[in-house]
Amino acid sequence: MSRKLIAALSAATMFHAVPAHAEWLEARSPHFIVYADMSESDLRERIVRLEEFDSALRGLFKPESEDRATIYVLGSIADIQRLAGDRRVGGFYSSTAQGSQGFVPERLPRELPGMSAESILFHEYTHHMLLTNLEENYPGWVHEGLAELFMTARFADNGDVVIGAPNESRGWAMNGLSRWDVRRLIESDEKPPKGDEVIERYSRGWAVMHYLLISGKREGQFFKYVNGINRGTPALKAAEDAFGNLDKLNTEVDVYLRSTRLPTKLIPAGMRQAAGEVTVSQLTAGQRDILPFRIRSAVGVNYETAGPLAEKARIAAAPFGSDSFVQRTMTEIEYDAASLAARKREAATAADFAIADAAADRALAADSANTMAMIYKGRIAAMIAAGGDTSKWADARRWFIAANKSNPNSALAYQLYYETFLASGAKPSDAAVTGMRRAVVLAPADLNLRAQLAVELARRGELKDAERVLRAVAFNPHAKPDNKYTKLLQSIEGGASGDKLAARIDELKLGKLTEFSLEKPAADDEDETAAVAYSSAPEAR
Repeated sequence: MSRKLIAALSAATMFHAVPAHAEWLEARSPHFIVYADMSESDLRERIVRLEEFDSALRGLFKPESEDRATIYVLGSIADIQRLAGDRRVGGFYSSTAQGSQGFVPERLPRELPGMSAESILFHEYTHHMLLTNLEENYPGWVHEGLAELFMTARFADNGDVVIGAPNESRGWAMNGLSRWDVRRLIESDEKPPKGDEVIERYSRGWAVMHYLLISGKREGQFFKYVNGINRGTPALKAAEDAFGNLDKLNTEVDVYLRSTRLPTKLIPAGMRQAAGEVTVSQLTAGQRDILPFRIRSAVGVNYETAGPLAEKARIAAAPFGSDSFVQRTMTEIEYDAASLAARKREAATAADFAIADAAADRALAADSANTMAMIYKGRIAAMIAAGGDTSKWADARRWFIAANKSNPNSALAYQLYYETFLASGAKPSDAAVTGMRRAVVLAPADLNLRAQLAVELARRGELKDAERVLRAVAFNPHAKPDNKYTKLLQSIEGGASGDKLAARIDELKLGKLTEFSLEKPAADDEDETAAVAYSSAPEAR
């Protein structure tokens, strides 16, 4: 997937994570597509629980997006770790304008108490859901605390959902001797944790969120705190305004944790939407044979892995030239290989993308409404334009407009249309910026998308809107300590505007990189997307 070319997977592990001929099934529901090698009854049960979990979160956090996530269920945690190239990973999730997707094992080893494959997905999906409300942004410690709180969700036979059950896997951290106090937790966005401290955002965050939302002792205070944060009140003052004496709150939380039995919260089935229709089908022969390569592509490729993946995928795809699923997958794989090779030598020509372009044509011949094939046609034209054939910018924009007409809810079509202006050195049109606003509504969990829009709005002097869009990016708990977007937000909140703000954006080197950039960043110029990557790199669980 080209929006995730920053993934750092080792070539040695790329081709052994997914069985090549598993009897995979596909399950579809209103908010999920799940691919798994399991019985139909187990798969139906799993996707219904996902819908119940989604509905419970939607009732609480009022998301603005109805996007559908794709979940790949692999056999074991070893498969996940090989796919990720990281032995610390139990599962991972990402959400971009191209789509939301999760990778989880079907089962976990017995030696992981209190943790399940489902709970890993619930943790990551909670992050996703928290980002889908554009009006309420949550600090990093709240993100982790709520993700921990909801990951232990339990489901009753009557459809009730119970949240707040203890997380046994965090017990050692919860009762450690060097716990953060509440003040340190609240300051953790401005003073990020180092080393072993990182666990405090999870364990102490869970404890504080459990007390504020489930104990019944401090009704309404959490929401007052969130409102203060979203009005631009500094974190510590917003906390003191909402919670009062923070030392007192800290003592109360400590006493609460020593309770013999912590309460839980019931979300009755009647308060949620029904799970909706679920359909389960077997994959076609082409889908089955190409799926392992589609999964690896979705996780991400780099300079070393893109070419070998394409070579192996071509063999699997060869018998299925008229299968749109197969050919759309090959378009993505071939495009990634070609675009990475082009970036490596800082040059791009039509010949470089001939194989990808042919795959896109085959996908469209099989399905003329294949939106992603149209988007890749636009991507190919844009890369050729970036390589010097500037007449191709018009072709790229025409393809992105066609994709938008095919699917008006494709955030990616809006984003890439906008990026053609940046990449060509032109000022984005009002229509392109309007499209970006719509894209953020469609894919609010994509922090890179939000960051792009925020920089554009800041340059245009729309500072209130820029500040609102930026806040989630600044609060990202997985950003590096030196988060450039936090610095931009601080500049806006500090009163910078006009030429001074434009200079600050240039100083931070923001708003320049696009998917179609061929130039290699200078050694000291970190790829700006690294500041906003939420789950593009697998998170240890």
